[in-house]
Amino acid sequence: MGFTNLVDMRGGMFGAFDNLGALVEAGWAACGFEQTVDGPAERRWEHLSSAD
Repeated sequence: MGFTNLVDMRGGMFGAFDNLGALVEAGWAACGFEQTVDGPAERRWEHLSSAD
């Protein structure tokens, strides 16, 4: 597919927690990676979830 720089974010967006609620794997946000809430309409969940 042409991707050359990939990251496995095992912690997801906010981190992975054990059964007692302790953080066991930092997530995207905790790692300080870029986040946005105002992306283009075609990249928003509402559009992607309704695509056939």
